[in-house]
Amino acid sequence: PINRGHAAENFSTFRHVGLNQLKRESTLKASVRRKQRRAAMDTEYLDKVIRA
Repeated sequence: PINRGHAAENFSTFRHVGLNQLKRESTLKASVRRKQRRAAMDTEYLDKVIRA
């Protein structure tokens, strides 16, 4: 399971992947923090971030 043994490393990796996707997404010129909030509220924008 993801939460045993190397949990900190696993979650860190997922976090970095997510942040890198937000940085690569270029349709919204905003800070990473603002992009995170928008992705949390707008599923269409979240889809754009995932496909970036």
